Amino acid sequence: MTMNMRITHKKTIIASIILIVLVVGGATYAYFAGYFSSTKEDQGTTNIEKSGTAYRDTFNKTQDQVAKLLSADDTQSTQQAIKIIDSQITEADKSGNESYSVDARLAKAILLINTDKPQEAIDTILIPLEAKYGDSDAYKYKIDTHFARAYDVIGDTIKADEYYKKVPIKVFE
Repeated sequence: MTMNMRITHKKTIIASIILIVLVVGGATYAYFAGYFSSTKEDQGTTNIEKSGTAYRDTFNKTQDQVAKLLSADDTQSTQQAIKIIDSQITEADKSGNESYSVDARLAKAILLINTDKPQEAIDTILIPLEAKYGDSDAYKYKIDTHFARAYDVIGDTIKADEYYKKVPIKVFE
């Protein structure tokens, strides 16, 4: 090897090392600066959490609107509240998120219970939810609490107590 070839070879090696250091350093910086996640699952979870928070905020605002309509205590306001909750159910179902769908249906059950239609809440909402999610730790206590409330309003305290007893005390705290 001639002297010029050695110098060219050393320059190439040095340039390659510098390039590798810059690439690794840039990637490390980007990772720790949060430009990308370590896995797609992490990134998906972050997106779900962000969209879930936005959904929750909208859901809660809509529930406040429904409560105001119900406080007017007239048929027209009640019908408007039902339409709002029915649209929430439709949106929740479109999202494909099971939790949103359950919560929207439970909101309708509350509306029916609070408008003196507890049997309708039981027959059209709570029984189907119990059949589908009754074994799910995430939903069974919510469903049982709504059953208990509906039976309380009906005046069937024995059934209400059966459902209240299924719900751990910490749920009410």
